[in-house]
Amino acid sequence: MPEENDMIRLCYGYSREDMHKAFVTLSEWMSAQQLPDEAVLRMRVIAEELMSNLVRHNTPKVASDMAQVRLTLLPSELRFELTDSCVPFDPIANKDKGYGLMITNGAADGLTYEQRDGHNHTTVVVKWKA
Repeated sequence: MPEENDMIRLCYGYSREDMHKAFVTLSEWMSAQQLPDEAVLRMRVIAEELMSNLVRHNTPKVASDMAQVRLTLLPSELRFELTDSCVPFDPIANKDKGYGLMITNGAADGLTYEQRDGHNHTTVVVKWKA
């Protein structure tokens, strides 16, 4: 199980400002982990696309809802988990609906989506060789 300093958890509101602050915090955390540049770049592209899509295309079911992000460092991989209460949206089934989703699907080493308990759960894995 990852230790506390091997993961970061954030919540952000569905505004561009809140999303940007959360994204900057994730980026700074990844930079501090001394990860391979290529893995950090891929995860930044993926995280920015998925997080910004929520802000651009969705409204939460309840105004006070927040999107939740967890980024976990495991041996030779980063795991990004995004949970939101917006309308169901599967980034895998819709991978041909825009360049960002095509890039996300292509940059990920693993991508899963599940609609559970009224929430979207998207998990992305980026791996590298140790």
